[in-house]
Amino acid sequence: MTQKKKRYDPRNRWSAKYRKDVKLWIPSRKIVYLYWFRFLQLAEQDPNRTVDWSQYQGWGGTNAVLGMKFDDWWEEHWIDLFSIENEGDEPKFPLTTKRLKTDGIRYALRIYENRHRGSTWDIAVWFKRNEKRMYFLQFFGKIQEDMDTKTRLRRDGQGNAMDDSSEAYLNTLDKRDVQRKVSRYLKSAEQYLDNVCIGKFP
Repeated sequence: MTQKKKRYDPRNRWSAKYRKDVKLWIPSRKIVYLYWFRFLQLAEQDPNRTVDWSQYQGWGGTNAVLGMKFDDWWEEHWIDLFSIENEGDEPKFPLTTKRLKTDGIRYALRIYENRHRGSTWDIAVWFKRNEKRMYFLQFFGKIQEDMDTKTRLRRDGQGNAMDDSSEAYLNTLDKRDVQRKVSRYLKSAEQYLDNVCIGKFP
Protein backbone atom coordinates (compact mmCIF):
# COMPACT_ATOMS: atom_id res chain seq x y z
CA MET A 1 0.00 0.00 0.00
CA THR A 2 1.41 3.39 -1.05
CA GLN A 3 1.99 5.79 1.82
CA LYS A 4 0.51 9.27 1.43
CA LYS A 5 2.61 12.35 1.94
CA LYS A 6 1.64 14.11 5.15
CA ARG A 7 0.21 17.60 4.87
CA TYR A 8 1.96 20.60 6.36
CA ASP A 9 0.82 21.06 9.95
CA PRO A 10 1.61 24.48 11.53
CA ARG A 11 1.30 22.90 14.99
CA ASN A 12 4.07 20.41 14.27
CA ARG A 13 7.30 21.46 16.02
CA TRP A 14 9.36 20.33 13.02
CA SER A 15 7.33 22.01 10.28
CA ALA A 16 6.10 25.21 11.96
CA LYS A 17 7.93 28.38 10.88
CA TYR A 18 6.35 30.88 13.28
CA ARG A 19 6.59 31.08 17.07
CA LYS A 20 3.67 32.98 18.57
CA ASP A 21 5.26 33.26 22.00
CA VAL A 22 8.15 35.38 20.68
CA LYS A 23 6.48 36.58 17.45
CA LEU A 24 9.38 35.50 15.27
CA TRP A 25 9.77 33.47 12.08
CA ILE A 26 12.39 31.11 10.75
CA PRO A 27 12.95 31.08 6.96
CA SER A 28 12.57 27.32 6.63
CA ARG A 29 11.21 24.43 8.65
CA LYS A 30 13.06 23.51 11.83
CA ILE A 31 13.89 20.07 10.43
CA VAL A 32 16.22 21.69 7.87
CA TYR A 33 18.32 23.16 10.67
CA LEU A 34 18.46 19.76 12.33
CA TYR A 35 20.02 18.42 9.12
CA TRP A 36 22.51 21.30 9.08
CA PHE A 37 23.38 20.58 12.71
CA ARG A 38 23.79 16.87 12.04
CA PHE A 39 26.02 17.35 8.97
CA LEU A 40 28.12 19.79 10.99
CA GLN A 41 28.55 17.15 13.70
CA LEU A 42 29.62 14.57 11.11
CA ALA A 43 32.06 17.00 9.50
CA GLU A 44 33.64 17.84 12.86
CA GLN A 45 34.01 14.13 13.66
CA ASP A 46 35.60 13.38 10.28
CA PRO A 47 39.42 13.28 10.58
CA ASN A 48 39.72 14.15 6.89
CA ARG A 49 37.76 17.39 7.21
CA THR A 50 38.33 20.67 9.03
CA VAL A 51 35.43 22.87 10.09
CA ASP A 52 36.14 26.60 9.93
CA TRP A 53 34.56 27.56 13.24
CA SER A 54 35.16 31.25 12.52
CA GLN A 55 32.17 30.87 10.18
CA TYR A 56 30.00 29.76 13.10
CA GLN A 57 30.10 32.68 15.51
CA GLY A 58 27.32 32.23 18.05
CA TRP A 59 26.85 28.48 17.58
CA GLY A 60 28.68 27.65 20.80
CA GLY A 61 31.70 25.99 19.20
CA THR A 62 32.58 22.34 18.85
CA ASN A 63 31.77 21.48 22.47
CA ALA A 64 28.19 22.70 22.15
CA VAL A 65 27.56 21.17 18.72
CA LEU A 66 29.01 17.79 19.65
CA GLY A 67 27.91 17.75 23.27
CA MET A 68 24.31 18.97 23.17
CA LYS A 69 21.10 17.41 21.91
CA PHE A 70 19.70 19.34 19.00
CA ASP A 71 16.50 20.48 20.76
CA ASP A 72 18.47 21.85 23.71
CA TRP A 73 20.96 23.57 21.41
CA TRP A 74 18.11 24.96 19.30
CA GLU A 75 16.31 26.57 22.22
CA GLU A 76 19.51 28.37 23.22
CA HIS A 77 20.53 29.60 19.76
CA TRP A 78 17.70 29.76 17.22
CA ILE A 79 16.59 33.31 17.94
CA ASP A 80 20.07 34.77 17.53
CA LEU A 81 21.10 32.64 14.55
CA PHE A 82 18.02 31.99 12.43
CA SER A 83 15.04 34.10 13.51
CA ILE A 84 13.51 36.88 11.43
CA GLU A 85 10.76 39.37 12.26
CA ASN A 86 9.03 39.16 8.89
CA GLU A 87 8.79 36.48 6.23
CA GLY A 88 11.32 37.27 3.52
CA ASP A 89 13.89 38.81 5.87
CA GLU A 90 17.36 37.28 5.99
CA PRO A 91 18.70 35.75 9.23
CA LYS A 92 22.27 35.87 10.48
CA PHE A 93 22.81 32.38 9.03
CA PRO A 94 20.81 32.07 5.80
CA LEU A 95 20.42 28.90 3.78
CA THR A 96 22.10 28.90 0.38
CA THR A 97 18.83 28.32 -1.49
CA LYS A 98 15.11 28.83 -0.97
CA ARG A 99 14.31 25.84 -3.18
CA LEU A 100 15.17 23.14 -0.71
CA LYS A 101 14.70 19.47 -1.48
CA THR A 102 14.23 18.55 2.15
CA ASP A 103 13.58 14.86 1.63
CA GLY A 104 16.61 14.56 -0.64
CA ILE A 105 18.77 16.05 2.12
CA ARG A 106 17.24 13.65 4.63
CA TYR A 107 17.89 10.60 2.46
CA ALA A 108 21.47 11.73 1.80
CA LEU A 109 22.01 12.05 5.55
CA ARG A 110 20.41 8.72 6.41
CA ILE A 111 22.28 6.84 3.70
CA TYR A 112 25.59 8.47 4.66
CA GLU A 113 25.06 7.61 8.34
CA ASN A 114 24.60 3.97 7.30
CA ARG A 115 27.48 3.71 4.84
CA HIS A 116 29.12 1.22 7.22
CA ARG A 117 26.45 -1.33 6.25
CA GLY A 118 28.59 -2.38 3.30
CA SER A 119 28.18 -1.92 -0.44
CA THR A 120 25.69 0.47 -2.00
CA TRP A 121 23.38 -2.52 -2.45
CA ASP A 122 23.75 -3.54 1.21
CA ILE A 123 22.88 0.03 2.23
CA ALA A 124 19.80 0.00 -0.03
CA VAL A 125 18.57 -3.31 1.40
CA TRP A 126 19.04 -2.10 4.98
CA PHE A 127 17.35 1.19 4.13
CA LYS A 128 14.31 -0.54 2.70
CA ARG A 129 13.96 -2.65 5.85
CA ASN A 130 14.17 0.36 8.16
CA GLU A 131 12.91 3.41 6.28
CA LYS A 132 9.28 4.34 6.98
CA ARG A 133 9.05 7.21 4.50
CA MET A 134 9.52 5.38 1.21
CA TYR A 135 6.96 7.24 -0.88
CA PHE A 136 9.51 9.66 -2.39
CA LEU A 137 12.00 7.00 -3.47
CA GLN A 138 10.60 5.28 -6.53
CA PHE A 139 13.53 2.90 -6.78
CA PHE A 140 12.58 1.22 -3.48
CA GLY A 141 10.28 -1.08 -5.42
CA LYS A 142 13.29 -2.49 -7.24
CA ILE A 143 15.00 -3.67 -4.05
CA GLN A 144 14.50 -7.39 -3.46
CA GLU A 145 16.97 -9.05 -1.11
CA ASP A 146 16.81 -12.45 -2.81
CA MET A 147 16.53 -11.25 -6.41
CA ASP A 148 18.19 -13.51 -8.97
CA THR A 149 20.93 -11.63 -10.85
CA LYS A 150 22.92 -14.63 -12.10
CA THR A 151 22.81 -14.63 -15.87
CA ARG A 152 23.11 -17.96 -17.67
CA LEU A 153 24.85 -17.90 -21.02
CA ARG A 154 24.20 -20.46 -23.74
CA ARG A 155 25.40 -20.77 -27.31
CA ASP A 156 23.12 -20.41 -30.26
CA GLY A 157 23.49 -22.46 -33.42
CA GLN A 158 26.22 -20.14 -34.68
CA GLY A 159 28.26 -20.22 -31.49
CA ASN A 160 27.19 -16.79 -30.21
CA ALA A 161 26.74 -16.34 -26.45
CA MET A 162 23.14 -15.58 -25.40
CA ASP A 163 21.59 -14.79 -22.03
CA ASP A 164 19.29 -17.66 -21.08
CA SER A 165 17.59 -15.78 -18.22
CA SER A 166 15.85 -12.54 -19.19
CA GLU A 167 14.53 -12.13 -15.62
CA ALA A 168 18.03 -12.27 -14.14
CA TYR A 169 19.22 -9.78 -16.75
CA LEU A 170 16.42 -7.33 -15.90
CA ASN A 171 17.12 -7.81 -12.20
CA THR A 172 20.74 -6.92 -12.85
CA LEU A 173 19.67 -3.68 -14.53
CA ASP A 174 17.39 -2.83 -11.59
CA LYS A 175 20.15 -3.55 -9.09
CA ARG A 176 22.60 -1.32 -10.95
CA ASP A 177 20.02 1.47 -11.04
CA VAL A 178 19.53 1.25 -7.27
CA GLN A 179 23.29 1.24 -6.69
CA ARG A 180 23.73 4.33 -8.88
CA LYS A 181 21.05 6.22 -6.97
CA VAL A 182 22.52 5.31 -3.58
CA SER A 183 25.91 6.47 -4.88
CA ARG A 184 24.36 9.81 -5.85
CA TYR A 185 22.97 10.29 -2.36
CA LEU A 186 26.38 9.51 -0.90
CA LYS A 187 27.95 12.02 -3.27
CA SER A 188 25.38 14.64 -2.23
CA ALA A 189 26.18 13.96 1.43
CA GLU A 190 29.88 14.53 0.74
CA GLN A 191 29.02 17.88 -0.84
CA TYR A 192 26.89 18.89 2.14
CA LEU A 193 29.78 17.99 4.44
CA ASP A 194 32.18 20.12 2.40
CA ASN A 195 29.71 23.01 2.51
CA VAL A 196 29.15 22.99 6.26
CA CYS A 197 32.91 23.10 6.76
CA ILE A 198 32.86 26.62 5.33
CA GLY A 199 29.64 27.74 7.00
CA LYS A 200 27.19 27.00 4.19
CA PHE A 201 24.13 24.76 3.92
CA PRO A 202 22.92 22.93 2.03
